[in-house]
Amino acid sequence: FSQGLSFYYSYNVFSLKLIGNTIYAGAGGNGYFYKNDGTSPEWIEIIFGTFQSEPLVMYDIIKFNSEYFIASSYGLHKSKDGINWSYLNTNTGSIGNANFAVHNQKIYVHLSKGAGRTFWFTSNNNGETWDFMEDQIGIEVLNVAVIDNKLFAGRLDGLWLLDLNTTSVDDGNLVQEFKLLQNYPNPFNPTTKISYSIPKDGFVSLKVYDTLGKEVSMLVNGEMKAGYHEVEFNGSNLASGIYFYRIQTNGFVSVKKLILMK
Repeated sequence: FSQGLSFYYSYNVFSLKLIGNTIYAGAGGNGYFYKNDGTSPEWIEIIFGTFQSEPLVMYDIIKFNSEYFIASSYGLHKSKDGINWSYLNTNTGSIGNANFAVHNQKIYVHLSKGAGRTFWFTSNNNGETWDFMEDQIGIEVLNVAVIDNKLFAGRLDGLWLLDLNTTSVDDGNLVQEFKLLQNYPNPFNPTTKISYSIPKDGFVSLKVYDTLGKEVSMLVNGEMKAGYHEVEFNGSNLASGIYFYRIQTNGFVSVKKLILMK
């Protein structure tokens, strides 16, 4: 059943997905996928991206409402007709594995680098924009699925879940600790997102400093509810260089470095 798959360019099949009555195969590494409606053994080749220096592989494809989305080794791709594709750069570099999951009109996708690092993104506006969710360092996700309002992630260290009925989450569990995450993207120009989690309500101070310790931006300064939070930092009025962001809340203090490159 491999008619139309080239031995040299598309023989390795990385993914299979059934959408309607059509099977979609992510095969090869040249920016192609193949589809077959079951009426012929011949696979139809579709170009979804431009091959560059590294292989361009389709790891997953979904049809959400009336549009198609592909998660590939380069990031994300979108199409209205499944033929003409536009590229959505996630600034995550080369990806080794990726999968979509959908829950209540919200799309989740993991982009795993294959070296113990996974990026998560979400979209709640039909893929028009994608919000950074988390950068999981030391974690490699292999596949995902939504069951009974829970997002399950099959990882190298077992099966983890995220309760989608609550916003108080961290690494797939209810927030049980204070945590300041690395900003994304980093380096950035001129905006980046900073995420943190707190296990209980309390006063939160989140500020950005230059290398001399001078405060250059106050991002949070007030009472916050327990859970996972995300803020945006805009460095358009600052010079390129290294900066630090510091959180202080309920006796917890943490500092991380960010890099502004213009």
